[in-house]
Amino acid sequence: MSSITRIEDNCEIVTEFHLAFDYTGEKDWGFSFPCDQNGVVDELTNPAAIQNYQDCLSGKLDVVNKGVKTYTQRHRLCNCGSGEYPEDIHDGHGIFLARVCDKCRKERLKGYRSDIFEDYECDEPIDVE
Repeated sequence: MSSITRIEDNCEIVTEFHLAFDYTGEKDWGFSFPCDQNGVVDELTNPAAIQNYQDCLSGKLDVVNKGVKTYTQRHRLCNCGSGEYPEDIHDGHGIFLARVCDKCRKERLKGYRSDIFEDYECDEPIDVE
């Protein structure tokens, strides 16, 4: 397993682990291999990268083992509680209206006229930002 996923405060939080090797004398330039929290690389997941991984371990490449690097991404889930990813809804002029998922789309957008989603005529200037 190279990642851990958990839900917290209506966010999906994905943490990935990579075993990093930098070329000697360089910073953040080298190789990175998906691994588990302990730095164990599954050599069956990417056969094309395994030769580089083995060369890093054997000393064939002039690299320094930088250990396990952790990368975390947060993805906001829909406020309706569905656990799904929402999308931004804009009107016909690109003005933001709401964030909805497939489960709450109909309910959240029922208060808007259907023509609002088209390039409608308006009497006041619309600021482009």
